[in-house]
Amino acid sequence: MKNLLLIILTFLLIGCSSYDIFQLKQKSGIEYVVSSGNRIVEAQACKNVLTGYTYGETGNFRLECEMLWELLYIGKENNSIRLLYREYLVYDDNSYIKSDYTIEYKYDLSESKIIKFKDINLTIKKADASEITYLIN
Repeated sequence: MKNLLLIILTFLLIGCSSYDIFQLKQKSGIEYVVSSGNRIVEAQACKNVLTGYTYGETGNFRLECEMLWELLYIGKENNSIRLLYREYLVYDDNSYIKSDYTIEYKYDLSESKIIKFKDINLTIKKADASEITYLIN
């Protein structure tokens, strides 16, 4: 009975054994320069999965990543930059396949040089038709 209560309490405390983790590949505080058509941000959507529980010990977790997404710089038109968002699904063997979800965004730099996208703040330092200089905050 005591073991059962500990297991139930563990699941309640950790939210039924998993929680979402957002892994950004690029580091914040670094200025990047990227050519048009290249990736400016790449991240994975992951979760910690409880793999086992032994009485008197903490649970064992493994990281499962289900999706990879990227933001590509397309170029600049007038005072707006164009970004392309794409998603990839992750399979068990860590291979990726492009999903059908792709969308283009336009951001007017005359309104703000700071772009917020999926909890990431990008400060645009310079942009032209062929390259962008930005900082991840």
